[in-house]
This record gives sequence, C-alpha cells and structure tokens, in this order.
Amino acid sequence: MKAFISVLTVIFAHFIFILFLGIRVEDFTSETVLFFMMVYTVPLLLLVSNSALAYRSTNRRKRWIWLITSIVPGCLFIVSAKYQPTSPGGFPIFPDYQIELGFFLPAIHCFLQIIWLLDWVATRKH
Repeated sequence: MKAFISVLTVIFAHFIFILFLGIRVEDFTSETVLFFMMVYTVPLLLLVSNSALAYRSTNRRKRWIWLITSIVPGCLFIVSAKYQPTSPGGFPIFPDYQIELGFFLPAIHCFLQIIWLLDWVATRKH
C-alpha cells in the first residue's frame, strides 16, 4: 500500500505543478491522449517497479531519497519550461508545451528510474 501511495505522490506532485503554473496542452484530442499514454507507459512502469523495490528495502533513508529524486527533477523542469526566456539566445521555447511534456519529462524520469532500478537490483540482499 505504501508503494502505491508513493507512486500517486509522484504523479500528483507533477500534476499540481502543471496546474499551479497554468500549463495547458493546446490541442487536446484523442490523438494527443494516445500519444501521452504511449510515451508515459515506460516511465510509469519503471516508477511502479522502483516503488515496489523501495518498500522491500529496509533502508528508510534511501526510500526518501528515491521519492525526492522522483519528484524534484521533473517539477524543476516543468518550472524552467514555463519560464523560458523569449530571446533567441536562450533555450528554445516550447510554444504549446506539448514537446517538453511529451518527450523531455518522460526522458528525465526514465533516466532517473533506470539508475534507481540498477541500484535496487545491485544492493538487493539474496
């Protein structure tokens, strides 16, 4: 049950940041929903498996670090994408936010969750 609550905490934290900052997807059609479902499937599966492995561990400090590293980088990226400079010398603007939420945010989560998965497997007691 704690693992499920952790997964929901990570998901809701990102939704709260998206809603709080007022980020909207301009073209919200069934194709967009299908696209988001396909792109977010792998990060979500990694998140669920890492959550289960985290709560099998006896190291409470490591569990908290996993939870924080699952929430903070994505939320920081959402904030930075929202407040991008409009000057041409800055990072490219994401006009409808579909690009960064569709590719970069899941990539960040996949990268971090794969690192955690490798760590959980490497430090697992046999």
